[in-house]
Amino acid sequence: MANTGFTETIASCSKVAGNPGRTAARRGEDYGRIGEAYASAGDNDKAFANFAKSLELNPDDAYTCMQRANLYQQIGGTDMAITDCNKAVKLEPRGMSGVVALGVLGKLYNNRGKFDLVIAYLNIAIDAAPDIMKSNLYRDRGTGWANKGDSDRAQADHAKAIEYEMKGK
Repeated sequence: MANTGFTETIASCSKVAGNPGRTAARRGEDYGRIGEAYASAGDNDKAFANFAKSLELNPDDAYTCMQRANLYQQIGGTDMAITDCNKAVKLEPRGMSGVVALGVLGKLYNNRGKFDLVIAYLNIAIDAAPDIMKSNLYRDRGTGWANKGDSDRAQADHAKAIEYEMKGK
């Protein structure tokens, strides 16, 4: 873990996470940020341990659920990623973590060949997402349509993805 940014984040969050004067929810958030730093540094065991501690202290932290889901997805833990994404969506259905979780669910179900679920989750995500996120969501839904065999809808979504991409430039 040579990157000093990760080391500094871990050190500063560790210092405050151990402070008994902070609420359990705040300490949970601190452990979640530590887990995120370890995940970015590639230390998955420490990342998972800190995510677990975070959610033990603050079980309603949708952001930490989403971060852990991302890590599960990266290592092939699809079932666990789906569980954490569903929890993030339940906790924050129209918030940023929930929207990101819906997008991840779309990708996970696309990989499993469940294209109706891909489209359903991404419909909700597109409706709730800020414009800056819509390009990727439309592209992913277009892939779902293409995999389902509906080239017209796939092309329409890919065109919409390009439209949103151009808006952001």
